[in-house]
Amino acid sequence: MAKMKFPRVLSEMEIAKMLKAAETSPRDLMMLKCLYYLGLKSGELRSLKVHDIDFEENVIRIPGKNERYVMIPGAFTFELEEYVKGMEGIIFKGRGSGGTLSDRHVRRMVKGYARMADVRNYEEIKPHTLRISYATHLRKDGVPAKTIQAMLGHSRRETTYMYTHGMTEPNRSEPEK
Repeated sequence: MAKMKFPRVLSEMEIAKMLKAAETSPRDLMMLKCLYYLGLKSGELRSLKVHDIDFEENVIRIPGKNERYVMIPGAFTFELEEYVKGMEGIIFKGRGSGGTLSDRHVRRMVKGYARMADVRNYEEIKPHTLRISYATHLRKDGVPAKTIQAMLGHSRRETTYMYTHGMTEPNRSEPEK
């Protein structure tokens, strides 16, 4: 039987260093934060619209096949609200056809900040790495796997298991509810 290969996870320090490297570009910084703090896929980030955000309920509607709602972390809510103030439509516009950002641009941006932050093996870092890191960090903080599964929009429990590196119990003393 083949050994299961888990996807790459960045440490919280590596994430912080990438965010620090992006501070000179408010747009890039906000894109990195949305990928990590909300666990978005590249396509979800690129199609994120202002009207999908409900600041009163602190949630973002992620439309699609597995439509879901993602909680906005408290400290990030104000930043996001300030960033989108006065905007309409797609939040992260590009120069491509229809003004949408390309997946290639997002991949290059993420890899570029990983390089600037001197993240080990930066060439392997992709937008999806931030999503996987988000899920793993939530699990380590004690968030139940079922909750993470819903937040990521996974229909299969096994997919979430892969994202959280096979963690079955959170790193805390009290039992999971």
